[in-house]
Amino acid sequence: MTLTFDEATHEYHIDGVLVPHVTAVLESERIIDYSKVEPSVLQAAKLRGHYVHMVTAFDDDGDLDHDSVHPSIAGYLQAWWKFRRETGFKPTLIEQHVYSPTYGFAGTLDRLGRMGGETILVDIKSGPILDGAAFQTAAYALCVEEIVDRRIAVRLNDNATYTVRTFEGDYDEEIFLAALSLYKWRHNYGK
Repeated sequence: MTLTFDEATHEYHIDGVLVPHVTAVLESERIIDYSKVEPSVLQAAKLRGHYVHMVTAFDDDGDLDHDSVHPSIAGYLQAWWKFRRETGFKPTLIEQHVYSPTYGFAGTLDRLGRMGGETILVDIKSGPILDGAAFQTAAYALCVEEIVDRRIAVRLNDNATYTVRTFEGDYDEEIFLAALSLYKWRHNYGK
């Protein structure tokens, strides 16, 4: 079984077959809804998020050329350093494409790692932490073989600060799976 990701189309394939992905499922069911956001604002936020994810991933991999970090992104990277330093978080998976053979969906988890003796799944945000992040992180947890002790979102700010939101909902996985079922129904039956 081979998982591939096409960055240009944001599509995931298993052995050449297109599979649903976490973001598409949540957007399709309006759990994440950006329809009221001005398109230019949304595009700028997506681009910023892409760069923040890229520099933090290169940094965590030890491959970051610090001179290449644009000043507009530097504060977000400093916030990530501060989060890692203050919490002791050590990533084991970084920007990992994942797939659930049980449920038939894919996605890219930001970080999985260890912190305080626990396995922590981290979703990195460079904007507000929306409620949908609870279901997003629950979906990624369904895709990893390890038991995830805690799911969190970390909002990195351009002023080198961060905030953390912990997700402990008993029904987060069930809500994502319900959304996935509706998504598959709509796409299989043209609804």
